[in-house]
Amino acid sequence: MKATIFFHIGAVLSGIFFLVAVTSTVSSIQIMKGQPGSEHSWAMWLMVLLLAGWIALAFWLKSLGKLLVANILIWLPAVPLLIVGGLALLFLVHHVFCK
Repeated sequence: MKATIFFHIGAVLSGIFFLVAVTSTVSSIQIMKGQPGSEHSWAMWLMVLLLAGWIALAFWLKSLGKLLVANILIWLPAVPLLIVGGLALLFLVHHVFCK
């Protein structure tokens, strides 16, 4: 039961990471229009598709009953987002309360 809840928390964080990746890719492509190197925007979309495939693989493994491996896979993209979010929150608290 705890492993399933842990998986769902990781899935939410990985979903947020996926949305950030899509938003970043779209805004980068809009900024780079007409710039040298803008013809390589397919590489940014490839990274987003690989992330989506990674998350889908984790869900597929969960449906097969391999919850331990699925948890590891779902948390690999979620951990960096959690670390960056925690550091951003720490910086914000420090900036607000330590003037």
